[in-house]
Amino acid sequence: MFDNSTAQCVGTIFHARQFENFSLLKHLNGEQPGFFRFYPPENLFTEGELDVIFFALQSMPSKNIAKRLNRSHRTIENKLQQIYQKADVHNLSQFQAFCKEKGFDRFIPQKFFSPGSRMLTNDDG
Repeated sequence: MFDNSTAQCVGTIFHARQFENFSLLKHLNGEQPGFFRFYPPENLFTEGELDVIFFALQSMPSKNIAKRLNRSHRTIENKLQQIYQKADVHNLSQFQAFCKEKGFDRFIPQKFFSPGSRMLTNDDG
């Protein structure tokens, strides 16, 4: 809050709510909306593995993940194999089920989410 007569900030107003994850396909399958997480539900994976997991769960091919993360596609494929071993799964569909059960399917690494801010003025209404 800004006091125009003294030109001083006299308080802060803040409103927040969880970022809702809603998909029409999930709704048609009878699933309820969920909320995104900005911290992993478990400490099972390294930060680099979590980055790969995020993109793999979007069904992004390893070559595209490699471009996004500035790595070789072989490095990404090796990392995916390490991830699958840690999760005790053998393919992407099994891994997707594992992630849904553990909550990794709702995890977004903070570096890929850029919250915005905006300077408020008297013209904002």
